[in-house]
Amino acid sequence: METSLLGFEPVGLPIADIPSSCDALRGNQNGPRKYWEEWMELFENGNIGDKLKHLALNIKLADCRFRSICWKVFLECLPESRKDWIYVTREKRSKYTSLLNHTAYNPRQGTKELDLDLNNPLSQDESSPWNQYFEDSELKVTITQDVIRTFPEIEFFQTGDVQQMMVNILFCYARQHQQVSYRQGMHELLAPIIFVLHSDQQAFLHALELGYVNQFSSPIRDDIRELLNPDFTEHDAFFLFSQVMEAVESWYICNETGVRIDQFGFTPFSKPGCMGIHNVVGVKLCKINEQMLRRHDYVLYSHLESMEIPLHIFGIRWLRLLFGREFGLPDLLIIWDAIFSESLTFCLVDFIFVAMLICIREKLLNADYTQCLSYLMKYPGGAYLTYIIQLALHLKHPMCYTKPSGHLLSQQAGISLVTAREQQRIINARTEATDNSKTSKRPKSICIREKLLNADYTQCLSYLMIYPGGVFLS
Repeated sequence: METSLLGFEPVGLPIADIPSSCDALRGNQNGPRKYWEEWMELFENGNIGDKLKHLALNIKLADCRFRSICWKVFLECLPESRKDWIYVTREKRSKYTSLLNHTAYNPRQGTKELDLDLNNPLSQDESSPWNQYFEDSELKVTITQDVIRTFPEIEFFQTGDVQQMMVNILFCYARQHQQVSYRQGMHELLAPIIFVLHSDQQAFLHALELGYVNQFSSPIRDDIRELLNPDFTEHDAFFLFSQVMEAVESWYICNETGVRIDQFGFTPFSKPGCMGIHNVVGVKLCKINEQMLRRHDYVLYSHLESMEIPLHIFGIRWLRLLFGREFGLPDLLIIWDAIFSESLTFCLVDFIFVAMLICIREKLLNADYTQCLSYLMKYPGGAYLTYIIQLALHLKHPMCYTKPSGHLLSQQAGISLVTAREQQRIINARTEATDNSKTSKRPKSICIREKLLNADYTQCLSYLMIYPGGVFLS
C-alpha cells in the first residue's frame, strides 16, 4: 500500500464537537474525581464482563468516556483479566502493522531476480505480482468510492486522514478474508468504531490537559495513555471491525448458484418463503418473519403479509448495517452497546429487529402500501430506544426481563393479543385480496417488476435502490 497511517495524527475536533462525556468534564468541579471514579467503577473492581454488560443493557454507557474499551471487552479484543490488557493490546497492534506491510507490496520495488515473463505489467499469469497489484488497486478504488460517502453530514468523516484510515482497514480486511472480500456497507460498520475510538481519545487528552488524570496511580495512568493512544487508532479499529465482521460476515456472502439476484443478494420481489435458498441473510429474515414476528405480533405480521411487503426489501439493510441508517449516530452507539454486550454472535439483533417493528406498529397498521414502505425504508425519527432495547430483551428472555410498558403497547393487554377489531381487519384484507388482482392493491407506479427483471445493475439502482436519507422509487 502506497499510503499508510502507521503514524496517524489524530484529527482534531473542535471543542464543541467533542462528545457529551467531555462536556461533563468541562465546567464540572468534580471532573477529576468523576473521571477517576468512572474508570475505577468500570475496570478495577468486581467482574468486569458482567458489570459492563449490565450497564450496556441498561443504557448506562451513553456518556461513557471509555466506551471503546468497553467494546473491546465485549468483542474479546481485550480479555476480562485487567492485568493482561497492555500485553494483548501491543500484540494486536504489532499484528496489524505486519499485515499492513504485507498487503502494501509494490512490484515496482520487488526483486529484480524474478522471471521477467512473470514480473512485468503485461503478464497475464495469475502468479504474476502485477496481477495482484492491479486487483488490489481496483479494490482500493471500489472501497474509496464508498468511504468518501460515509456519513456526509458529519465533518469528521470527510477528513482525508480518516478516509485513508478507513480505506486501509477495509482493504486489509478484504485481503485477509478473500471469501467475502469487501462488500458495500462494510464502511458503515467501520465508521462508528473509528468515531468511538477517537471520541475516547479526545476525552482522555482533554482530561490530561486539565490534570484530571493525576488522580490515578502512575501504572493505571500509563495504561490508560497506552490504551487510548491516538497513534494506534487504525490498529485498534481494525481488530474491533474484524470482530464485528466475524458475527455478520455470513450476511454479506451472496449465493453462487447463478440465479439472477439484486445487489443485496435476492431475486427481485422474491417471496419470503423462498429467500433461504439464496443466502444466509435470507434464512435469518425468514426466521424473523415466520417464527418471531408472527408469534409476538400476529396482527402486524398479517398486515405486512396482506400488503405483500417481504422483510428483505428493508431488512437486509437493517441487518447488514446493524441498523446504522435507522438511527442517528448517538442513538446507534447505544443500540450497539446492547448488541455487542449481549452476545458475540449478536443474537440480540433479531429481537431488536422485531422490537423496532412493534414500536411503529400503529403507524404500519394504519398505513397503506406506500406509507408502510416509506416507514420501513426510512424508519421514523424519535424512536424510543429504551423501549426498543427493553422489549428486545423481554422477547429474548421473557423470564428475566419484564415487558416494558409505554409507547405503542399501552392499548394492548399483551404483545400477541389480537383484538376483535384487528381480527376483522385481517379477515377483510384477506377477502379483498381474494376478490381483487394484486396490481390493484398497489399503486401502478410501484409495480416495476418487469423493469427490475430486465435491468442491469445500474438500471436497477435508478429504478428502486435506496440512497442515504431516503427511498428512491420509480
